[in-house]
Amino acid sequence: MAAKCLSKSRRERVRQLHRRQFDTGRAVTRRADSAAEVRDGFNILVDLHQRRRESLGESGCFSDPAFGSFLSEAALRFSDLGQLRLQWVELEGRPVAAQIDFAGAETSYHYQSGIDPTIPRERPGWLGTSAALKFAIEDGFTHFDFLRGDEPYKSHWRAEPVETFNIRVAGDSTSSRLRHEMWTIQQRLKSWVKSRFRRV
Repeated sequence: MAAKCLSKSRRERVRQLHRRQFDTGRAVTRRADSAAEVRDGFNILVDLHQRRRESLGESGCFSDPAFGSFLSEAALRFSDLGQLRLQWVELEGRPVAAQIDFAGAETSYHYQSGIDPTIPRERPGWLGTSAALKFAIEDGFTHFDFLRGDEPYKSHWRAEPVETFNIRVAGDSTSSRLRHEMWTIQQRLKSWVKSRFRRV
């Protein structure tokens, strides 16, 4: 995403934020390169994400230990492949925003983030997103994908909706084909029920 995609007012506010926070050294961005840094950065991400979601009365995705274990393992494996983009912003030495993204050929895919909910006036979300975008541009990525979801902050960064498709692959065994057939019937039934309700 190029800076010129942003509105004039948003560009100026981001520039002011960078001058006030990053250019003065008050804020710095850290990137996870080693396995130890990946673990440290991941812990920061989990803490900030959970604190933010809980401040909104939500459980947060890391409340499920299985999800946390999965993403932690995935982060280490993608790091070994050179495709992990895990970074966090420290404001006066304290982590206030963290983001985990994954690298494709030309695209950086934003997967999950967390911010400190106690300092909204410091705009930790802006700090984290603008730092991730800056790194993506510096590293030669031509696209930054915010992935699925229509959260308002994405449109503020001028993200454009892209149509997605679900692909379901069934095995060749009898049990796999049967499960797929049952799934197909369920989907048709759901679609029929929705259409009936719309008519009512």
